[in-house]
Formats: sequence, C-alpha cells, structure tokens
Amino acid sequence: MDLFFALGNTFFGVLMVLIGFKIYNPFRNEPERAEQWYKKFGIFFKIGGIFILGFGLLQTVLSLT
Repeated sequence: MDLFFALGNTFFGVLMVLIGFKIYNPFRNEPERAEQWYKKFGIFFKIGGIFILGFGLLQTVLSLT
C-alpha cells in the first residue's frame, strides 16, 4: 500500500513539473486563459512539483527496501 502512494506522489509530481514548465499545456485551445493561469500558478507548480516528485521518489526507494 505504501508503494501505491509513493508511485502516486511520483506521478503527480511529474505531472506538476510538466505543466509548470509548459511541456504539457492543458489549455491548448485557450491561450489567454493559459497565460492568466500560468501567471497565477506557474511558480507554485514548478517548485511544488519538484518537491513532490523528490518526495515521491524518496518514498518509492524506501518502500522497495
């Protein structure tokens, strides 16, 4: 069960990083909405995504040992 949550955190962290660095854009058809959204949440998704990804990877390694 711990491995499930660890992999979930890892996946969520990767998704946040991809959205934060504009590799994956969920607002492809609405450029003005995307610009507003990135101004408001872009920094949070970049920093938070990196921390969640790191925490998820750490949990995954610790769950496997």
